[in-house]
Amino acid sequence: MMDERLPLTGLPVGGVPAAVLVYGDPARATRVAGYLEDAELLAEQREYRSYRGSLAGMPVAVCSYGIGAPGAAIAFEELRALRRLHDDAG
Repeated sequence: MMDERLPLTGLPVGGVPAAVLVYGDPARATRVAGYLEDAELLAEQREYRSYRGSLAGMPVAVCSYGIGAPGAAIAFEELRALRRLHDDAG
């Protein structure tokens, strides 16, 4: 199911950990991802850039949302949708 992706952020369904660090600036998300162990780029669409890795052994994702409330609302809504899909599957 990893090939199914959300429409705006490009986040993979089933591929994002529950813990997510969120930043406005995509470049900042990239810098923070540099601190993760085994960091990998999950998606990059417009202002939405996301990574997955681990921090002190805990799975974590880093995502950006760009500038402003509309972009942030889209990012948070799609992250919430992933959580709902995960909860429904489990």
